[in-house]
Amino acid sequence: MELRPHLGATCALGLGLLLLVTSSDGHIGLGKGFGDHIHWRTLEDGKKEAAARPHY
Repeated sequence: MELRPHLGATCALGLGLLLLVTSSDGHIGLGKGFGDHIHWRTLEDGKKEAAARPHY
């Protein structure tokens, strides 16, 4: 009885299911990426905001 082909297939199936579960959308509170909490501005808006701030 050879276990290596079954072990490889089981690992591949497990990895595929893990990737499917972790990459799926629709989870509330999960899957937030970098920058989701940042208020992004354009370069021109940033220049205006910087010019309006007092310089010390």
